[in-house]
Amino acid sequence: MSDILVEYFDHLLKSRFGDAAVAVVRSMHIRGSVSLKDADRSLSGKMGPRKVAACLMSLLRHRIVRFVPGDTNKYDINLEGMQMLSRIPIYCKLCLLFYGDAAGDILLPLFATGTAKASEILRAALMRSAKGSKEDYRKCELLVDTLAILTKTGLLQCVKSVCPTEAGDEEQERPPPESAVSKTELLENLQKFVSAGGKVEKFRQNLPATKPPSLWDIVLVPNIDTLNALWRDRIIAEVAAERIDEVRAVHTALALFICPASV
Repeated sequence: MSDILVEYFDHLLKSRFGDAAVAVVRSMHIRGSVSLKDADRSLSGKMGPRKVAACLMSLLRHRIVRFVPGDTNKYDINLEGMQMLSRIPIYCKLCLLFYGDAAGDILLPLFATGTAKASEILRAALMRSAKGSKEDYRKCELLVDTLAILTKTGLLQCVKSVCPTEAGDEEQERPPPESAVSKTELLENLQKFVSAGGKVEKFRQNLPATKPPSLWDIVLVPNIDTLNALWRDRIIAEVAAERIDEVRAVHTALALFICPASV
């Protein structure tokens, strides 16, 4: 990457994840794929293994870095994840345009966490517009329906776990067969949250059990490929509209030139 891009991504990383993330990713940019020990050593032990590990887990969750298969667990920069980080405002505007306000309420918390379970995404989305009235129950239905649409159209992608493990790395991006959204269970769980008050302090109350995990409470991430395709289609549509306007203007000018008396 050019020096300008490196500085730009350093700024994004610092604003979202702090100085530790900048230092870890910069070590990967200089040395290539690194192990946990390599990353700590390259930073001269300034952060310590625990802080480096916590930083790596956060970056993995946001897909800023990825696992590199091999005998030793190593990590490297995921350029697609870095690109997505820089395009989040564009993606949010596109989703609002094509899918409505509810899609924005869903995507903003998901972009903030990187990867999350459907039940948690819906609760965070509801809190963005909750009014503390019966309208919140109708909002629940809208959010669940929108989540189902976003998943069905591929805008959201189902993965195996909130934070990928080395053993499941190669299969992390493959949606499991039960990836269809179960709207009944999600709606019931979200309504329980509303009944409990729908506040931050009640966020963890009545969440599905993690052991064993609930099959209907799927883990979701933004699908970079679909988001980029949506952006491309929007650009194509805008260019086509501009060309149509240009052709219409030329046609009008020719008509005035050829038949001035008809004006």
